[in-house]
Amino acid sequence: LRRGTRPAALRRRESVRPASEGSKLVLREIVSLLLRVGLGALFLYAGVLKMLDVQGFAVDIANYRAAPSFLVPLMAATLPGIEMACGVCLLVPRTLRAAAWLTAVMLAGFTLAVAQALARDINIECGCFGSLRDPVTVLTLARDVALLSCAALLIWLTRDKPKWAVS
Repeated sequence: LRRGTRPAALRRRESVRPASEGSKLVLREIVSLLLRVGLGALFLYAGVLKMLDVQGFAVDIANYRAAPSFLVPLMAATLPGIEMACGVCLLVPRTLRAAAWLTAVMLAGFTLAVAQALARDINIECGCFGSLRDPVTVLTLARDVALLSCAALLIWLTRDKPKWAVS
């Protein structure tokens, strides 16, 4: 090699530019939108199904044996509405951050409820989607952890969003 020259491989690396800030922002917006729509639709769907069978949902909550019995009817009556409101608010830019945080808190609670049921070997149905009955398994726990991760990612992606942003 002559002095002052660089091998071709190094010259090629220098010519490759990192992704521009604009393309990073676009990717961030796309991922954020997908998470908002996905979580929002899921929470709307789950809330509606639970609202259609509040008594059955109350039985599902009681079966977890994680809440005092006097709270079960209140939880069964309010949680579907909160889930539906959260689903809608995830789609509204002005309420996105608050809804993302509330979604994460609810998912953390759901994850803990499922984990304690599995740890205590309580054989129950999930109640996650109202009258659609699925048993609580490790897959239920994995799904809840994945959804919680999505909510956490949404919070992170929207951490420094300007108040005037429309997306």
